[in-house]
Amino acid sequence: MVDIVVTPGSVVAGTNSTRDIGTAGETITAGQSIYLDATTNKWMRSDNNGTGTRTVHGISLNGASLNQPVSIHKSGDITIGATLVAGTDYWLSGTAGAICPRADLVAGMDTIQIGIAKSTTVLSVDIQDPGVTLALWLGSGSIKVSTGSSRVSRSRTKPEWRSTSRGLAPTRPSARAPR
Repeated sequence: MVDIVVTPGSVVAGTNSTRDIGTAGETITAGQSIYLDATTNKWMRSDNNGTGTRTVHGISLNGASLNQPVSIHKSGDITIGATLVAGTDYWLSGTAGAICPRADLVAGMDTIQIGIAKSTTVLSVDIQDPGVTLALWLGSGSIKVSTGSSRVSRSRTKPEWRSTSRGLAPTRPSARAPR
C-alpha cells in the first residue's frame, strides 16, 4: 500500500477550515486521520484494518502525546504536508492514521473517503463513510470487481447475492447440475 508521506511541520489548515480541539488518547502526529473514541472521549488514530477504529472524524493539525491537547481539521482545505495528485480522491488507509489513494484500497477495507486533492499540496476534506466494506470472493459464480476502475469480469455462472446490513454481498452458489 502506498500511503501519502506527510511532513508534520508542513500541515496547515486552510482559511475555510472547520476545526475542533480535544485530548489525545495516544501519540498522534500532525496530518494523521483521527476519530473521537466515544468511550474515552479522546482522539485516536483511525485504522482501516482495526476493530472499532474504522472511522474518521478529522485530520490532526498538530502532534500530541497521550492526554495532551490536539487540534482537529474536520472539513475544508488543508495543506497536508505531502505530495498529492490533483483530482485524486484520498481514503482511510490500513495503516493507523495514514491516508492513501483509492487505488490502494483492498478487500476487507471500509470505503471511507477523506477528501479530494485540489492541487499537489491541498486536500479538500469532506469525509464520507457510506458504511461499505470492499468484498472480493472468487468462487464459482462470483463476480470480480476491480476497485479504482469500472471494469467488471463475470464468471460463466450467474452470481447470487444476499442483502446484508452493509449492502449486497455475494453468496456461494448452489451446486451445478451435472453435464
